[in-house]
Formats: sequence, C-alpha cells, structure tokens
Amino acid sequence: MHYRAAPEADLPLTSPATLCLLEDRIDRATLVRIAAALVDQFIAAHPEPPEYLILDFDSTDDPVHGHQEGRFVHGD
Repeated sequence: MHYRAAPEADLPLTSPATLCLLEDRIDRATLVRIAAALVDQFIAAHPEPPEYLILDFDSTDDPVHGHQEGRFVHGD
C-alpha cells in the first residue's frame, strides 16, 4: 500500500463538512481498504508482533427516542 506523507503543520486539517461528505459517500469496499491500511499501520508500528491484542468493544445500549438519523445502530 502507498501512504501519503503527514500533512504540513501549518496547513488546516479536514473540516467537519469534509468529514460529513466522507461519511455520506463511502462504500463498503472503501471501508475494507481503510481497515486494511489501519492494520498495516499498526503492524508497521511494532518491531515485533505484540504477544496479545485486546479488542475492547463497548456493547452498552444507549437507546434513542423518536426517529433520529442513525437510530438503526442502536437496534431500533
């Protein structure tokens, strides 16, 4: 995989509007590629593989009320 260099310190980072565009237009194949890149970065950050890795998923139910956008995430 090819990675871009880090952004220049004096340049602005991505705005919230740009992040919203990403969230609204990203597809499953792109998410898979992003996940693979994150795994590659994690592996590259360690000279030796970690002995173990703890994945701490939070399954706390946080119910929403009404017809809020994204409520399907909570099983409604």
